[in-house]
Amino acid sequence: MPATSLTVVEQQIDEHLSRLQSLWQADLSKLAAEETQISEIVIQSAPLAASLGVWLQGLSAPGVFEDQNMLACLSLLADDFGGGTALHSRKDCFETLGKHLGIRDYSTQSHHLITRPDIGDAMYCFPSLLLMLSRRSDAFIPELIGIDYIMRSMGIVPAWQALKAACPQHDLGFLDLSLPLTQEIPDQQSPVNVSRQLITEFSRNPAHWQRIQAGFSIALNGLYQWHQALFKQLQARQDPAFAMATLIQNKAQAAAVYHHDFPLEGKPLSDWFEDAVTDPIPLLNVLARSRLIRPGKPEKSPLIQQLIQYGGPMFRIFDDAEVHVIRRWILSLPATKTPENGLHSSLGFAAEELTAHFKPSHHVTVAQGDEHQGQAPQSIRQAYHLLQGRALTPVLSAFVTDYIEFWLTRAAGSLDQTPRSLPRIYQPGMLKAWLLNTHAQQSHAAGEMDDESIPERETVIEQTLQLAPLTLIDGSWLQGFTDIQLATSRYGARLFKTYWDELGNGMYAINHPKVYRDVLRAMAIELPATGSQAFAFDERFQDASFYLPVYWLCLGKKAISYLPEILGMNLAMELSGVGGSYMNASRFLHHHGFPSTFVDLHNTIDNVSTGHSAWAAESIDDFMSQYLHQEAAETLWQRIRVGYESLAPIVKHADALNFFDHTTDPSDITDEKTQNGLLHHHELNRTPKAKEQVYA
Repeated sequence: MPATSLTVVEQQIDEHLSRLQSLWQADLSKLAAEETQISEIVIQSAPLAASLGVWLQGLSAPGVFEDQNMLACLSLLADDFGGGTALHSRKDCFETLGKHLGIRDYSTQSHHLITRPDIGDAMYCFPSLLLMLSRRSDAFIPELIGIDYIMRSMGIVPAWQALKAACPQHDLGFLDLSLPLTQEIPDQQSPVNVSRQLITEFSRNPAHWQRIQAGFSIALNGLYQWHQALFKQLQARQDPAFAMATLIQNKAQAAAVYHHDFPLEGKPLSDWFEDAVTDPIPLLNVLARSRLIRPGKPEKSPLIQQLIQYGGPMFRIFDDAEVHVIRRWILSLPATKTPENGLHSSLGFAAEELTAHFKPSHHVTVAQGDEHQGQAPQSIRQAYHLLQGRALTPVLSAFVTDYIEFWLTRAAGSLDQTPRSLPRIYQPGMLKAWLLNTHAQQSHAAGEMDDESIPERETVIEQTLQLAPLTLIDGSWLQGFTDIQLATSRYGARLFKTYWDELGNGMYAINHPKVYRDVLRAMAIELPATGSQAFAFDERFQDASFYLPVYWLCLGKKAISYLPEILGMNLAMELSGVGGSYMNASRFLHHHGFPSTFVDLHNTIDNVSTGHSAWAAESIDDFMSQYLHQEAAETLWQRIRVGYESLAPIVKHADALNFFDHTTDPSDITDEKTQNGLLHHHELNRTPKAKEQVYA
């Protein structure tokens, strides 16, 4: 990248801001004095506000867990999403603003936004593009880096500057993406500086610099078009006729069922409403000419005084805000009706906007994609390699589902086979007590380790090596929780924070995969990059060392479909080593002169009071609280229980967990406890005497 390139870009941003400001300059003072317009800006801005930061949500993946650039991107995402605190993201702050302004039924949840007819279609275009790019972030990394830099360099975009000028009592700093929202940006840097550093790093590759510039263009043009659309929307809605036409169209489909016996100009009102579904202007005109309306006098218009009052045929059809729209429209009508149109002689700008806004929709049928696209893994090692990224082809997606179901079938056979299982019935408040009791029991069972029970040096090294495919993707089962709807939810925010902790909170020195590689290097073991094919096919690994890691990778790809199972597995994962095997592992690592940083770190951050184990239990409680007293509660709790068992299914022999061995009987379950010894989250294989102490 030429030394002057970013300077040129910054000049372009300044020019772009000037163009955007010119759209608003004349109307800022008017907007500040008109509360309805301020509310309208908030409503129309909601799709973009709900998308703040989402362009980075798909960049983190197991194959780049140790990539410092991707960790920097995750830092920015963590800040935008509230740092693992529920309902504290930038979009949630925007939602709070809307509620403070008294906007009814206000929400920035995507499934709520798409049902709001009062938001113009054009207001979704730029946010939708950002969301689409985030779903294929593996293919658009340089472009997304460019988009991020523009969005942060803008500060508060002009439309929201208007809000700031009109609402001085509200702190709108959360809309400035150049400034931190939380404490998640490392080394006291600002988000815009982190973004600038990413530009510098990625642009060392000339091909990347060209694509980064494409990202600049996407963001600059997208913002400009978004502002133009918003400006036109607001101008149009200033015209009472536009607001009334919008109201008519929104009610038309339901209203067309009625009013068959009420004629207007020789045509049943029901037919007028049927036509108004796609074009409300004719009905708007005929209403203005009808006996229902007294132009300029809503208090004398039968529509207001009779039809929508108590006892009238349209009582409670319109809420207070909609009645205000009707009154405002009637007030705007000229006193002398014009037979030709019944409205103003010209709607001016509003007429142009109405034509564009209300033209009939042309639905295009999108052909189904090729279900056979992609590569199906032929071995456990190939599966591990193919699942290192974020995107899934149809074939790989089908494999992921099959593998999860295969694993859960075996895990279900472990239910209630040992005292470790979760309680059979869920009750509010019981999980915390169960957690503390289980922690005490496993800490007592681990006991003290004498010199005779410490594994041999060679055993420690070999098992540490075999754990590398698992531990170097630590947290991968939670990768789906970087999506905004999960990361900012009450039950998902803690899981996002757990994931963020596993990767070091933006600090490479405490990145867990990096810390584990330090242990390996102390044992004179150097491994290829985790996401490389060379790693997956390294002959030093046993095939069985990939069974559980592939299950983790699969879960991370299906966060919505297998949410209860992930909640259960996450609890098992975070609880399994605390206070027991971690402490013993620390002792024997020290005994052989190896660093114990990795297990010491997990023994503290996974604690059952304020750590990952506690968060895991609290997330389950928050999730289950949504379904209490519903039939679904019991089913969901059983799925959580199976998920808990899925960390270490009890099977007769390890081959029962080999997905690619199709001769294995799915019912091959036994009371015998057989699993690989684990340094991380499980007991390392010890002498027979020591095993008896642990599992007695």
